[in-house]
Order: sequence, then C-alpha cells, then structure tokens
Amino acid sequence: MDKLYLIIIILGILAGVVGLEYYNQIPNDYYPTFSSNVYPSNMINATQGSSCQVNLTLTSLNTKTTVPIQNLDLTVYNSTIDYKTFIGTDDNSRYSLLQERYFTYSFSPNELTLQSHMSNSTILTINIAKDAPSGQYTFNITLGPVTVHLGLYRYYTETVLLGIVVSSR
Repeated sequence: MDKLYLIIIILGILAGVVGLEYYNQIPNDYYPTFSSNVYPSNMINATQGSSCQVNLTLTSLNTKTTVPIQNLDLTVYNSTIDYKTFIGTDDNSRYSLLQERYFTYSFSPNELTLQSHMSNSTILTINIAKDAPSGQYTFNITLGPVTVHLGLYRYYTETVLLGIVVSSR
C-alpha cells in the first residue's frame, strides 16, 4: 500500500512539472487580436458646453473575438490651472474629480463583436460642461478584457489614447 501512495505522489509531481513546463512555453507577452482606429484623429477640438462624437473602429487581426468597451478615463490635463479653485483638491485624485465634474460620456454600443479579419465600430459621445477649464485633456479608452486561447486562456486589456483641446466659448 505504501508503494501505491509513493507511485501516486511521484506521478503527481511529474504531472506538475510537465504542466509547468508547458505553461512556461506560452509567452506572457501582449496578444494583439485586433487593431484600433479613432476618427476624427486622436486630437479633437471642442468648446466649453459642447458635445463631440468619436468613432472608434476595431479590426480583427485573426479570429472572431468580443471586445468590451470598459470606460473613458482622464489621465492628463495640460494646463496651469489651480486645481483647488476648480475641484477643491490638488492631490492624485484630481483627474477623476475633474472628469466627474466636467465630462460625461457614453459608448453606443459598449461591446463589439469582431468577425475574423472584419471591422466594427462604436460611437463615443463626450459632453463637456459649460464651465470646464480650457486646456488640453488626454483620455484613455479602456478596451477589454479580451480572452485569448493559446494553450491556456489569457486575458488582456488595451487602451486607446484620445486628446481633446477644450477652448472657451
């Protein structure tokens, strides 16, 4: 009976080593399954109190896949404003507070299904408050997570940069 347990333990260890070796052969790199294009270009001119629409087109590079459109996040605001004047703080949360106060957005649709080597689009509508500070804003459009099967399932997300220059009315 002791020999049976020993054989089971040895077989378990061997299976673990083989599985780990197989896992290590799968690269941990980025697995692009689609390309993205923003129109108008990645820099948009807008005025305070306006709305703008952006067409985000994704193209499948190989197989059918579904890409959720997660969100739009303000990552950079390039101006010399006093953040405390506009949003009451100048700490690291200022970008999310700035976005929350001056920008609303929606995607239609918020998930794209891409057939093999085909394209599909979503419209991003951004509403800018009348009292939004003028300046240059950089946003990330977050796509994913996308599931890729390369022996094992892997998940990745991708971001697309979008710039908006807001000027006074």
